[in-house]
Amino acid sequence: MPEAVLRRMVRGVSTRDYAQVIDLTRDGFGVEKSSVSRDFVRASAAQVKALAERRFDGMHLPVIMIDGVEYAGETMIVAAGITADGTKRVLGLRQGATENTTVCVALLEDLQARGLDTSRPVLLVLDGAKALHAAAKRVWGQNGVIQRCQVHKKRNVKAHVPEKHHAELERRLSEAYHETDYEAAKASL
Repeated sequence: MPEAVLRRMVRGVSTRDYAQVIDLTRDGFGVEKSSVSRDFVRASAAQVKALAERRFDGMHLPVIMIDGVEYAGETMIVAAGITADGTKRVLGLRQGATENTTVCVALLEDLQARGLDTSRPVLLVLDGAKALHAAAKRVWGQNGVIQRCQVHKKRNVKAHVPEKHHAELERRLSEAYHETDYEAAKASL
C-alpha cells in the first residue's frame, strides 16, 4: 500500500479504531507485531530508566506523598513530591510483593541517594500503613512530619459505617477537615 494512502487513513482516526490502522500500517510496510512490541519496550524502558535516575539536588519539596498502589496484580510503592508552588512531581516507585518496610525504605533511600534533601523538615502524607510510617521515620527522622491522608482515612472510616450513613459521613468529615480552628475540628471529628 502506498505511503500517501496510509497517511490519509491514519489522519483523523479515533483511539477506538487505531488498532486497525496499526495492522494496516504494519502490513503495508512489512513490519512484524513483535518488532512493534520490541520498539515500544525499548522506548518505554529508556523513559523509565530516566525517571529512575533523575536527580533532586537543590529541589525543595515541602510535601511528599507516599502510597502503595495495586497495579496489574503487583504492589507499587509510589512517592510524589509537591513543590512550594503546588507542582506535583513523581519522584520514584518501587515494586514489591506488599507494602512492606523493606521495599519502602529501599525507595526512600534511593531518592535520598539521588539528592532528595531529608535534612529539612517535610510534611509526609501517608495512607496509615505501618510500613510506610516506619520507613519515613527511618529516612527522615525528626524532620519527617507525618500526616494521615484524608482520602484514606475517609475510606477506612466508611468501612465501619452502614452505607445509608455514607453521605452524612462525607459531609461531616468534609466540614471538620475544612475547619480552621483546631479544637473545633477535633470536636467535630
